Amino acid sequence: MGLFGKLKDAVGIGSMKAEINYAVPGISPGEPILGNVVLHGAASDTKVTSVLLQLVNFGVDVETVDVVTEDYYYGTEWDTYERQFKHQTVLFEQFLAQDFTLAKGQRLELPMDISTPPDLLASDKYNRYVVKIHVDIPGQIDAKCAKPLKVLVGGAAVSAEPEYVDDGGDYPEPGERVLAYY
Repeated sequence: MGLFGKLKDAVGIGSMKAEINYAVPGISPGEPILGNVVLHGAASDTKVTSVLLQLVNFGVDVETVDVVTEDYYYGTEWDTYERQFKHQTVLFEQFLAQDFTLAKGQRLELPMDISTPPDLLASDKYNRYVVKIHVDIPGQIDAKCAKPLKVLVGGAAVSAEPEYVDDGGDYPEPGERVLAYY
């Protein structure tokens, strides 16, 4: 091993890898996330403080604003503007393992059986879910991993453009957050 390889090993760059493997690619709200987290590729014996799993929601809130303008020449005009606010919310987090040592070349599989909240919204263009893994390694760069999770409704994937019947009413789009009705 050259000087650069020894320096990378001392700092912990690229030493340990983490992977997420799901038993099923998508879940319904309230169903558990099944699978495992695989830790491997340690260049030397590595002490791990904790392995933290997080379920994160990347969402978009849509706000519709109605504006009334009055002008002497043109009269009253109504304009509607739509604003989008992006947010990231950690829905829950759980420790999978704490205080252990991963030997050089060892492959460790940690089982995942995490229950999800029954009120999760389906994955669509307004809601994305990601499972993140943080492996805390003291004195080194922490290993991290993230993998998207598909939340289904009724066991079937939801299309990006939801279909609904327009009966002439002014209804919000599915996934929109309604602040007020006028």
